[in-house]
Amino acid sequence: MVSNRITGSSKTLLLIPTDKYSVDKYYKEMKTDSSIKNISVAAIKRKSIDLNSWEKTKLVFDFPVEVEPKANELPVVYVLIDNNNWTLVTTQRIIGQIDSVMREIDFTYLDDTVWGSFKNTKIDKTIFRTVDQYGEQYDFLMETGKPSMAIISSVRTIKNFYKENEIGQ
Repeated sequence: MVSNRITGSSKTLLLIPTDKYSVDKYYKEMKTDSSIKNISVAAIKRKSIDLNSWEKTKLVFDFPVEVEPKANELPVVYVLIDNNNWTLVTTQRIIGQIDSVMREIDFTYLDDTVWGSFKNTKIDKTIFRTVDQYGEQYDFLMETGKPSMAIISSVRTIKNFYKENEIGQ
């Protein structure tokens, strides 16, 4: 395959490869949930300090009772403030509850994230805001200071997998 595009004076032609090897390279295949979880956990461990000393943020292997998992979905990070206030990052979505109000956003629709005051160690938790592709906003909780890197690293890492597999990327 010489070029992906041929550009003329007013038109661009996208060449789609026809042989199997090029087609496989051209279309990126989404990683499995297990692979996404392993890569996310590795990113968290690389970017975090004192994982064992975190009080409310934990790497998890089981879903909390409140959450019904989707097909093949795996939990990654869980922040438990109390039974009415928590956040779970999975391989497919972010799920949380603030003051007993449940909310969730699939990574497929996640467009932007605003991290809030995650560096402020004078408070023990902060809200981070996600925005979906339609402009809807969803707030979730995270612990501040060193544990905040677990949420930030996992969300960024998982979001990148979904962005890489969008049509046209």
